[in-house]
Amino acid sequence: MISTTATWAARSAAAIVPGVVGRLPVSENRVFLTFDDGPSRDTGDLLNLLSETGSSATFFLQGNQIDRHPSAAGRIIEAGHGLGNHSFSHLDAWRNAWAKVEDDLDRGTESIAALAGAAPMWMRPPFGRFRPATLRWCRENDQRLALWDVMAQDFLPGVEPEGAAARVLREVRTGSILVLHDGDVHQPKALKIAELIVSGLIESGWSIDRLP
Repeated sequence: MISTTATWAARSAAAIVPGVVGRLPVSENRVFLTFDDGPSRDTGDLLNLLSETGSSATFFLQGNQIDRHPSAAGRIIEAGHGLGNHSFSHLDAWRNAWAKVEDDLDRGTESIAALAGAAPMWMRPPFGRFRPATLRWCRENDQRLALWDVMAQDFLPGVEPEGAAARVLREVRTGSILVLHDGDVHQPKALKIAELIVSGLIESGWSIDRLP
């Protein structure tokens, strides 16, 4: 049973819209961990968690957050994790003119390319919202549109870490893309949720990887 609307919507989109990825075809017990909205002042705590558990992840970064926390962004690269484009300023594709959204995606790409020396291969639209023009933009810019297969909902006010982690561990399946958050506004509960999810996955025999 899928317990959240966001997870159900993302799974549905990935199933019916060509070019949208929510789950990857793998044969082993392997999941793909992603973090949105960073880097932040707490990115270092997430990197420590990943290092201590031998896990890898992909960080979908915002360009304006790279400007605010350049050293944290650099640490992600140094640790060998993946980078994805989460736009420059987190514009909603459903609530803004396409020209403005397109510019924000372009600027996000430029920020990551300046940081890493290459454009990202993955893009996640803010709020998971996209339109046909978004898919066209991804094709033209060689970025795959990644949603998710399971969302922790670690950003919700009043979320209980144990309950959020339990939902993720219940819903995860082989090849799932998991989405958590790294933005300053989400801490400290988001960090606790990440700790519980990562430890729970490892205890259950899952390997935790970055997007290929």
